[in-house]
Amino acid sequence: MNNDTEGNGVDQFFPAVAVSAEGWVHVGFYDRREDPNDTMLEYWWAISFDAAVSFPINLPMSNATFDGAWSRTGTNDFIGDYTTITADNETVAAVWCDMRDGSDSAGNSNIYCAAVPYVHLLKDNHFGT
Repeated sequence: MNNDTEGNGVDQFFPAVAVSAEGWVHVGFYDRREDPNDTMLEYWWAISFDAAVSFPINLPMSNATFDGAWSRTGTNDFIGDYTTITADNETVAAVWCDMRDGSDSAGNSNIYCAAVPYVHLLKDNHFGT
């Protein structure tokens, strides 16, 4: 569902899926495409208008990058699959675990969320589709 360059070695993982009433498939997922070192994460959203055959629109929902290894100091914990996404005919909303307030020496994870009023963006062609 990610639309970055195929075979580029960048990780996308922990998808969460919702289908809105019009039949569009919405997927939220962690993505490292913006980091050439494949370390820093963002939470992304993809939408399909053709029953998940293609996902022409991918957008970051988080407004900051973060390192998933910063979940808890002194552990090898991972961020886990603590994500969800929901959608109606106008808005998509997601929740994810985010470590933007952590560091190598002080792990810290928080829950973040975002909502995108996608139907208005589509009508105004803000996606360039």
